[in-house]
Amino acid sequence: MTRWNTLSGLVAHTSAWPGRVFGKPASLYLADHFTLAGLSSLQGTNILEFGLKMGDWEGYGVKVYCNYHSGLEVFHQYIDVRRNDWGLGIALDL
Repeated sequence: MTRWNTLSGLVAHTSAWPGRVFGKPASLYLADHFTLAGLSSLQGTNILEFGLKMGDWEGYGVKVYCNYHSGLEVFHQYIDVRRNDWGLGIALDL
């Protein structure tokens, strides 16, 4: 690994819009996760996610989202493979 690496992220979400969905409070959100790491040289990896969380923001709920990944493999199983892809998903916050 190179001497200096960085890992950063941010999340922004609404608190009053879109209101209630299926009787639960809901929030739109945008999240970004950025990693700058590498072996011989630094390479950036960015994951951008946009979605709707149904449930309290800091509690239980269901997220429906779309994300974009650009950079190295997320779990670094291949150190020299770069990917650019889109994804759709559903996640449970338990």
